Amino acid sequence: MGSEKIHLSIIEDDAIFAEALRMVGEDIQASGFDIEIDTFLDGNAFVQSEVFHSKQKQVVLLNDNLTKLDGFEVTRRLRELPYSQHIFVIMMSMGTTEEEIIHAFKIGIDDFITRPLNLRILQTFMERVIERLRGEDEPIL
Repeated sequence: MGSEKIHLSIIEDDAIFAEALRMVGEDIQASGFDIEIDTFLDGNAFVQSEVFHSKQKQVVLLNDNLTKLDGFEVTRRLRELPYSQHIFVIMMSMGTTEEEIIHAFKIGIDDFITRPLNLRILQTFMERVIERLRGEDEPIL
């Protein structure tokens, strides 16, 4: 059985933190599929990319407070895609109010992570998400 490619898109406007997140992606060791990783420093760059329009299964890890196009708008646009059921969106935020978290889920995120975050826990969580995507035949949402 061949490996199934899963795409990891990291959308983070802090270049140093984006690189740390990329390193987490590179450290993920899950059998049975490849992980392609792309990093975008703003939401607009992601929305205009080929990756955004790809029908490949994808994990999108994004900051809520991005320059040029924030994480909420990026998520809204992702959910308008006809194949969005194959996209798992994880939003990172410093905001922890109940209203902010509820708003994020209502626009279509799949999980919400409060920053600052523990990179080891993030890696373990993302491994689980990727395992789910690898084994899914039906939409995960």
